[in-house]
Amino acid sequence: MATPSPPPEREYKQQQANGAGEDNNGADNNGGDNNGDGNDGGVGVDPPPQPGTISLTFANSNNFELTFKLKRSTKLSKAMDLFAERSNMQQARFIHEGDRVFPDTTPESMEMEDGDRIEVYQEQIGGGEASK
Repeated sequence: MATPSPPPEREYKQQQANGAGEDNNGADNNGGDNNGDGNDGGVGVDPPPQPGTISLTFANSNNFELTFKLKRSTKLSKAMDLFAERSNMQQARFIHEGDRVFPDTTPESMEMEDGDRIEVYQEQIGGGEASK
């Protein structure tokens, strides 16, 4: 009885573990890029982006960066919260190409492209002395 084939992501990781271009029995499956450089295109190469997904890099002034792969229709709130948590920022302001990014914003609504960068700044609240 044949085992069901793994989902594409698992298959890609499995391919890397087995040495891309080889199946479990070591036979060449002709899955390489065949450009003559000896590299079959599988090992060390990111999987192709899925349709409707986007990679966004969040970066702050302390050179801390995180890259997220999201669907274009996904709200950015989860990525924003995770970045703030991992970078230990209590209050953060997210900026994309000069425009503020809000938690309910989606990459699609801001016309973001794959590889775009979101700058993250510590938000200052208050700080001035009240006038009399």
